[in-house]
Parts: sequence; structure tokens; C-alpha cells
Amino acid sequence: MTSRVKKIFDLAFHNVLNSYSFPAKLLLLFIIIVSSCFAQVPQDSLSVQDTTTVQDSGYVPIPTIPFAGSVDRIIHEQYVLPDSIIAFTDYKYLGDLLSTFPGVYMRDLGSPGQLHGLTINGVDARSVAIMSDGILLNDPLTGIFDLNLYPTEQIERIEMIPGTRAFLYGLNSTGGAVNLVTKNYQAVAPISRIRYDQSAYDYSYFDGLVSQDVRRDLNVTLGLQHPGFGGRFRNNTYDAWNIRSKIRYNVSENLNLFASWMYNQTRLSLNGGVDTATAPAIRFEEYSVTLRNDDAYEKITRHDLQLGMAAKLFPDSQDVTTFTLFHTTHLREYRDEEQLFSTNMIFIQQDHWSQWYGARLMQHVSLLKNELDFTGEVQSRGVIASPTIGQQIDDMFSFTAKDELALFPELSLAGYIRLDKYNKEPFRNSYGADVTIAPVPWGRVFAGYSNSDRWLTFLERYWNDTIVMQYRQGFGMEHHQLIETGISIQMENIELWLTYFNRMITDPIIYTQPNFYNPFPVVQVEDGKDYTIQGINGKLTGRIGVLYTEGNFQYLKLGDAGVSESLFPAWSASGGIYFWDTLFNAHLDLKVGFRGRIISSHDGVEYNPQAQMYVPAYFWNVNSVGVGDFVLQAR
Repeated sequence: MTSRVKKIFDLAFHNVLNSYSFPAKLLLLFIIIVSSCFAQVPQDSLSVQDTTTVQDSGYVPIPTIPFAGSVDRIIHEQYVLPDSIIAFTDYKYLGDLLSTFPGVYMRDLGSPGQLHGLTINGVDARSVAIMSDGILLNDPLTGIFDLNLYPTEQIERIEMIPGTRAFLYGLNSTGGAVNLVTKNYQAVAPISRIRYDQSAYDYSYFDGLVSQDVRRDLNVTLGLQHPGFGGRFRNNTYDAWNIRSKIRYNVSENLNLFASWMYNQTRLSLNGGVDTATAPAIRFEEYSVTLRNDDAYEKITRHDLQLGMAAKLFPDSQDVTTFTLFHTTHLREYRDEEQLFSTNMIFIQQDHWSQWYGARLMQHVSLLKNELDFTGEVQSRGVIASPTIGQQIDDMFSFTAKDELALFPELSLAGYIRLDKYNKEPFRNSYGADVTIAPVPWGRVFAGYSNSDRWLTFLERYWNDTIVMQYRQGFGMEHHQLIETGISIQMENIELWLTYFNRMITDPIIYTQPNFYNPFPVVQVEDGKDYTIQGINGKLTGRIGVLYTEGNFQYLKLGDAGVSESLFPAWSASGGIYFWDTLFNAHLDLKVGFRGRIISSHDGVEYNPQAQMYVPAYFWNVNSVGVGDFVLQAR
């Protein structure tokens, strides 16, 4: 056992003995011991493989079809985060990784496990599709996905599509599409990974993974994750378990089969933050503050199952067919119960059970100078049981087509369309096109336009009580028109991307606050006025010898939408400067330096955990803020 693995083992062993129940101790110790006994460091590639063992034994594994989980084989590297970069990124959950992309702004409640406030270019999470290997993860009730539920250690690469093409890849992805491509291991000898993190207030994070080829055509990968938080304030704890498995059977080089299952179980306290009645001088004192709620909490139980295949059915090896069956159940148990030492005279028990399942077929075709992609998907999405909306189930069919035409090496055109059918509603079509011109080998100019729709969530359509109040007309649907243009410069030591965008939202559905509480802010869902979002975002990376620098920035201007025009910071930027090199005959990969982040002043928001909604807080302003860190990462 290496000294590095031994230190990790000792830390994890100590934490297990002092923190968890007896069954949890046994399970964690089993994975730690197995992982440590077989410890190898996997290579960063789509097929992790021990080539030395292969050559010595004559063992030849059947290769995995590359990019089988991708939503598009042609995605500019600006919008791809591979495992090799993820390994040198400081993160605690998926939201931290998404924040490294230009245009992404994350509202963070400052406590592990709390729901993110994801926005991409000024559009919130209701219009962002989060997918795993092309399969939508967003819950039908709220229309969003809790990023805390996805284990980052199983991600091979993150694909982010924020522009005019975004609507093409998932339901309600008008603002952006995020696809998480899972790892495909080829492990002749057992492979293991352990990630352990510990911090103040009993925060701990453990993830263990083991992968092994049972035969040269069959691989089994198992993983377990447990984040926990003791809490800084009252009613501020977090305890979550994630168990995942993936079986891949490569029948031949032209046919791969897979089955994956992911299970989440969490318990999260929901105190709603420090109450404004608390004097400013004591708002950070753990036992003196008054919290919004001492009783509320949630439990989430979720199962995600996928069965699928990737196949080369045509003479061209690039023409890959993928077919996936999927089924997800999501149970959220919200409670506001009277505790032994506190009471707020509120007693709520609400169980919201969602379910969605279906099939997705995707075909890539290379024809002359055309790269064609076709996708068909049919699914049932619904809320099986809920005390606020009852049982509501929708059947959905969608079809997408994209043609990318390379007229010349310096000029390419693309056109794309999406058709959606929801129950008895008429077909809705979304469409767009873009052009890319590369006048010089190191630079390109691009521009695009799209016209797309966002369907309302079940919450926006049916929830109407003293917590969520409806003030809107009819079935409703948001309509988005987006124009964007930009430049990309890629030289040997510098890369620069700049994008300007202008989004017009017609018939928007907005959330406002009527300024009373029960005990969290009451949410009002209403028809808003048409408005625009304009902005510029960019990304810069550069290297001079061993000196490496990187940075993102965004300028955002929100038009009058019936809410504050300062709902988002006008300016935000992040970046760092580092020494980054390999030392000791390439045995040590070292990255050390400084990073920082600045955000301009803007109006605050409040979070309603009962309905999982962010609403404007009209009387609170967040001042301009900047933070800086010293960072050291080594492998």
C-alpha cells in the first residue's frame, strides 16, 4: 500500500469509527479495504486500460465504442470539461464544476446539501436540462435537478451547450443543456479510486469506486458516496448516501450493451437561514441567532435505471447508433414537525412522488460533407402522488434533427429543428441555425439564431395554495428567441473566447414575493412582461513556460420583466494564476498559485424550501464582494 493510500485509509478509518452507525461502518470499511488492496490510479481516457498487463498476458479486451454517452460528437472544446481537468479542479459537488464554464452563475446558500441556484446567461434552472448519458434528470414537479445528487467521481466529461443549439438536446433546455458522460472502464487488473475530504463543523465526504473486468468483454463498476455535515447552526445537518453500479458488456467492437443503476437517499435540514430579527452583530454566532425555522427538513429517495446499447450498424465506423431505456422515481418527503426543544405551531407532512420513464434513440450519419444527427424520444413524465397537485401525468414525444455542413475548411453551416408533442397539445417546433467562419488557422468567428419554447412545470401549472399562489392565465408557455455571435482564438499558448448574446423572452412565467411568510417566503407565480437579457461572457487561458493563467467573466443586463433589473450581478469574474508543471521525472504533477472571484452588487433572493423555489427579496441588496484563495493541488 502506498503512503498516499495509507494516509487516506487512516483518515477514513478514523472518521468511520467516530461518526457512523454500525452497518455504515461495516460497509465503508469493506469498500476502503478492498479499494486499498487493489489500488491503481486509472489513466484519464474514455477507456481506462492497463496496457502492460494486456501485452504480458495476451489478454485483449474488446474496445468500448467511444463517446457513446455524448449528446453530440461535435462540441467545441470550450464547452467540454474532461476528467483530466476535473482532477485538477477544487470542487465539493457538481455545481462547483459547472461554475468553471463561462456564463454560469451559481447562487449558493453556503451550506452543504442545499439546493443550488443555477443560472446560465441569466436564465434559471427551469430552462436548463441536466442529463446523464443523454437521459434527462430534471424532476417533473419542479422542472429542476438537485446537483448534489449526482456523484462527481463517475463523470468522464461534462458537455455544456449554452447557446442557440441548447434547446435541441433536452426537454426545456432553452437556456442550456448539461450532459454528464459516465466513465467506461476497461480494467484488466482491479482499479480503485478513493476521494476523501474533511472540514469544519463535522463536514466529511467519502467516495469509493472499484472496477474490474470479469471477462475480456464484461466489466463491472461499483461506487459508494457519503457526504455529511454536522451543521454550524441549529437545524443545519446533512446526511446523504449514493450507491451506483454499471455493467458493460461489449459483445463485439460494433455492439456494446450496458446497464446502470443509481440510488440516492438524503436527509437535509431546512432552517431557511438567519432571521432578520437577529441583530447584525450576532448573525454569525452559532447559538445566539434566530433561525427562520428550527423544525423543517426533507428526505429524498431516488432511483435512476438505464439499459442501453451503442452500435455501429453502418459501414462508416463514425455512424454510431445509441438506444436507451430509462426509468426514474423521485420521492421528496417534506416535514415541518414540532421538535422537543422548539415549536413554531406549524405541522406539515408532504410527500411528493414523481416518476418518468421512456426510450431514446440517437443516430449519427456522415454523408459527404454533412454530419447528421437524429434523435427520437418518447416518455411518460408525471407526479404520481402529491398533496398539493394530486396525480398529473403527461405523455411526451420529441424528434430532433441537425445537419452540420462543412462547405470549405474555412466555412461551416448548421441547421437544426426540434418537434415536441405533449398530450393533446398541438406539435410545437423549435428551430435554429449558425455559421462558423475560420479566416485564419488560429481564429474563428461564429453567429447563430434560435427560436424555442419552454413548457411549464407541474408546479407552475397545478400548485395553488397558501405557499404557491397562481396569478396567470391558461396553460402558458415561454417563448425564447436568441441571437449570439462571438470569436474564438486558439494559439499554442493562449486561448480566448468572447460571446455576445441577446435573448428575448415572450410570455414569461415569473416568480414574485407578496412579502409575507408561512414561515418561508410565499411564492407568487404570474405572467410577466416580455423582456430581454443581454450580455457578454468570455474565457481566457494562457501558458508561458510553467506559468499558467485562466479566467472567466460575464456582463449581464436584464430588461424589465416585472422583477428587479438587478436580480443578477451586472459583472462577475473568476480566475487564477499558477505554477503548473511535472516534476521528479514526471512522477509529480503540481499546480500551485492564487485564485479569486469578484461579483458586483445586486438584489438578493430568498429560498422557499417547501416548494424549492428562489424568489426576489426586494428589500435586500448584496454588496460587491471579492474572495481570494491560495491553492495547491498535486498528483
